Amino acid sequence: MSKCTKCNGTGLVQITCDPFGGDVRQISCLCRCRIVHRAHLVNSNGGVSPLCAKKPRVLDLRRATWTNRDGSVTCPRCLALMRIDRSTSTGG
Repeated sequence: MSKCTKCNGTGLVQITCDPFGGDVRQISCLCRCRIVHRAHLVNSNGGVSPLCAKKPRVLDLRRATWTNRDGSVTCPRCLALMRIDRSTSTGG
């Protein structure tokens, strides 16, 4: 996946809100460069851990996002784990 020229693949863009350069903020980039993980675990606060995490961790939604639809996943590790899971499951 190629990196976005606006956010350089981080998903965040720095903008200057002050014409004199005093107030600089980071906002989410509207491009589709964020990695989309497959949701695996949800904690009591609503934080989502991705399928590819070895230890459960909460996703940083400024840099990545999650889905429960297999067709929308872009994370290579999540996709590989989904393929392994499909090949080992019994059909029928």
